[in-house]
Amino acid sequence: MSQEQDVDALRNRRQASASSLDAPAMIGERERWRAGEAESFVRDIFNHVLRLTGPAYEAQVASWTRRAKALGDPVTLFRALIELPQHRQRMEAERDANTRWLPGHFYSPCVSRAEATKDQKRIFANRPLIGVDLRETAQLELLEKLAPHFATIPFPEDKEEKHRYNYHNPSYGYGDAIIYWSMLQHFRPNRIIEVGSGYSSALALDAIDILHLPTVCTFIDPFPEVAIKATAPLRPPHTILPSRVQDFDPEIVTELGENDLLFIDSSHVLKTGSDVHFELTELLPRLRPGVLVHFHDVFDNFEYPAKWVLDLNHGWNELYALHVFLMYNSSFRIEYFNQLVAKRHPEVFSRLAPRERQRILLNPGGGLWLRRI
Repeated sequence: MSQEQDVDALRNRRQASASSLDAPAMIGERERWRAGEAESFVRDIFNHVLRLTGPAYEAQVASWTRRAKALGDPVTLFRALIELPQHRQRMEAERDANTRWLPGHFYSPCVSRAEATKDQKRIFANRPLIGVDLRETAQLELLEKLAPHFATIPFPEDKEEKHRYNYHNPSYGYGDAIIYWSMLQHFRPNRIIEVGSGYSSALALDAIDILHLPTVCTFIDPFPEVAIKATAPLRPPHTILPSRVQDFDPEIVTELGENDLLFIDSSHVLKTGSDVHFELTELLPRLRPGVLVHFHDVFDNFEYPAKWVLDLNHGWNELYALHVFLMYNSSFRIEYFNQLVAKRHPEVFSRLAPRERQRILLNPGGGLWLRRI
């Protein structure tokens, strides 16, 4: 049904109802609007009731203003406007998102900015990581083995046709890329299952092509648009599966063997039925000994940056669950922690990688590399 038909149908229903009740003319009904009043009325409805704002809706505002002038009845017009599909979809989403506890309430998992600001000295303190074996000596020994591969990295700053990956991207920069490239060259995995895909996927495929690795990649992402663009051209046997990881049989990870990789960069949110909950409780326990695991956006001291918490209010909590997971854990060990090594041992890069030192220290990345033992 067209918008004009919507308006006519609503007007006819109201007129029939009024006639059947022998009611007087509807309140607010009139022959014409005062100058500019129709547009103002429609714009107010779009902005403050429907919350449909911006240039994308200007054409609709103009169209509905013309109909308002023809109709002359604000009540019928209002009823027609709130039946717009965009408004109904938003209302349904808001109803679905309703929770018993408001964000910031002490029973809500959503962070209270006021409370976090009050407690920021404690939250962002450089405290010891009790119960987590950081294996710093072993990390530095692995870095010694990775460093010779740094010089072979071919990636440009900006996009070039011969590479899928380039350093200047919004989510996977210098430190992440340098370490990932070197890990792939050093361990030469046969399989990668990546949960949450994009620029890291582009890097993996470039490395496989350039280094002639035996690796087969499976990319799992319910919103694969970025991955599809980043990985092009994607050729068999590599595949993108446009689904939620929790919709798969968790036995999928039992296909991974020694030095194969489960690469996790998903929603970063632990909640009932979420991907993070599934990864921690269903995927990790099924991994065979020797499998590598990568988590992204993991920061030194297992705390998110103050800007992310206090200003942007991301509300992510994967990092805290991962911290608890690693405490007194004898089944997984830390292989390499990008931020920790860069912050605690910057001098090592002066010796091992003087050319890459500035890039790595500028943006060490957010990778945490584990191994199932």
